[in-house]
Amino acid sequence: TSVLKQEQLAYGTVPSYTPTKEGDTFEYWTPTPVAVTGDASYVAKWAGEISGTISDGAITWRIADNTLTFTGTGAMQDYRREYDSSAGGTVAKTPWYAHKSKFSKVVIGEGITKLGTASFFAFKNITELSFPSTFTGEWWAEYATESLTGVTSGNLAEGITAVGNLSGMSALKSIVLPQSLNRIKSYCFSNSGLTSATFL
Repeated sequence: TSVLKQEQLAYGTVPSYTPTKEGDTFEYWTPTPVAVTGDASYVAKWAGEISGTISDGAITWRIADNTLTFTGTGAMQDYRREYDSSAGGTVAKTPWYAHKSKFSKVVIGEGITKLGTASFFAFKNITELSFPSTFTGEWWAEYATESLTGVTSGNLAEGITAVGNLSGMSALKSIVLPQSLNRIKSYCFSNSGLTSATFL
């Protein structure tokens, strides 16, 4: 609700300011600071709240009652995958990764149109993932749910035309695919536990 700091940095340097607030602990900036190439704004997130914005503020994410909920409009932004020694492998570097122990259900609200790259890559804690009817077209970005090992079933909304990489979803047993689907990308279900696929 207030400006914590304004500063000028040399081109190519990364902002490193750490704010303080009485009675709370700073956790991270959203979006994650990157090398300066022009004007940029960041919002501080504190330990007392678990929420943030992505996609230039168009989408809000919030964790409460064991559920990660996304609200807003448009496509979710893409994220990179990185090796994390504490996790023992490659993980998705999303803002909600640091709070993965606080939710097992993900709800993506109406108005959101596409998952971002690596949105839930290797999130072993997620057991339920629901999508809105506004997911249409080739919405499934690469690695979005790859190795998401806790989800047992899926139901994709009508209007989706292509589905990408669901590989490594070892608990996935069944999926319902809409009539609008006209493309399943290579190795889409490799190393999954899929035993039943229903084409409408």
